[in-house]
Amino acid sequence: MFTELGASTNVDNLKPYFPHPCDPKKFVNVMLDVCHISKLLRNTFGTREMFDGGDRAIKWDVIERLHKLQENDGLRFGSRLKTKKHELE
Repeated sequence: MFTELGASTNVDNLKPYFPHPCDPKKFVNVMLDVCHISKLLRNTFGTREMFDGGDRAIKWDVIERLHKLQENDGLRFGSRLKTKKHELE
């Protein structure tokens, strides 16, 4: 969407804004919603087959290991993962 609006998050061509549709002299700044992106990635891991740059499968067990690490270390990443009868919600 950023690209369609004229913005870019590419490090080599960073342009985190686009012209306002009603007043091209003004600009609209864009921001990534990291918490929302994390949730989308988590859900994608559980519903789709994904691969990293080396053609290695990215599997749901990565999310389960993150959850176990959080529980063991007392940390809480904003993933909203919770234990419910020994299963992830």
